[in-house]
Amino acid sequence: MNIKKRWITVCLGASLLYPTTTFAEHIWVGIMAKGTGFSTQGYESQKYLGDIAQTIKKRWKNGYKVVDLEYGYHRWVGVFAKGTGYTEQGYASNRDYDKFFAIVKKRRALGFDLIDIEYGNSKWVGVFSKGTGFTSNIVGNVETIDDMRKMIHTQWEKGYQITDIEYGAGEWVVVFSKGTKLTDQATHITDEWDQFQIIMKKKWKDGYYLTKLEYGFGYWIGVFSKGSDFTDQAYVSADDYDNFSKTVQHRWKQGYYLSGLADGKD
Repeated sequence: MNIKKRWITVCLGASLLYPTTTFAEHIWVGIMAKGTGFSTQGYESQKYLGDIAQTIKKRWKNGYKVVDLEYGYHRWVGVFAKGTGYTEQGYASNRDYDKFFAIVKKRRALGFDLIDIEYGNSKWVGVFSKGTGFTSNIVGNVETIDDMRKMIHTQWEKGYQITDIEYGAGEWVVVFSKGTKLTDQATHITDEWDQFQIIMKKKWKDGYYLTKLEYGFGYWIGVFSKGSDFTDQAYVSADDYDNFSKTVQHRWKQGYYLSGLADGKD
C-alpha cells in the first residue's frame, strides 16, 4: 500500500521561531465525531492531578476508559467513554521527562501502549492501554518545530502514524504507532485559531478527519488522517468552561462524541 504523508505549514503573522503573544484569550476546543464506536461518554474536571487520578479510578470501576486527558487554565479534564475497545488501562506521572520515559518503556514491556501524554503543572502524565490493536508504539521528543517536522517524516517513512502529540517544558513529544488503520496523514500549523478552523473545514472536504490537536509555543498543530472509523466530525470551542460544557452536551444529543480536547490561545 502506498501511504502518502504530507506536512503543510500555515503561519500567519509570526515566524516559526517566535510565538504570537498579544491580546490572545484562552479557549477550550473539543473535537467531536460520529463513528467512534463509543456507547456512552462523560467528562470531569479537577484542579489537582491527585483528584483527577481518583476520578479516573472511579470511572474505571464503572466500566469507562480514558479517551483523553487535558490540562488547561488551572484544571485537569478527563474524557471517558464506554465502547473504546480498550481492555485494560493504567496511568503514570513524573516531573522528570527521562524518568517518565523510563516508565513508558516499562509499561510497554507489560503490553501497554501509550495512548495519551499530557503535560500540566510541571508534570508529565501518560495514559496506557491494552487492546489498542497497535503492533508498535514509540515516543520521540525534540525542542523545535523544525526538528519535529523532520522526526515525523522519518517515522512516516518507517510506516508509523502519529497517535498523539504534546508540548511541555520546552519539548515537542510525539507518539507514533503502527497498526492504527490510518492510511494517510497530514499536519498543519498556524498561530491563529480562526485560521485553523478554515484549514480544518478544507481538510474535511478532502476526506480527512482531525485525529489530534495540540497547542504549544503559540501555535496550533493539527494531525489530519484518513482511514479512521469516523463518519462525521465537528468541533466546539469556547473561552468559558461552563459554556464549553453546554455546547458539548448539545453535540452529544446530535450523536457526536468527544474524541479529544485541546486548549490554547485564540
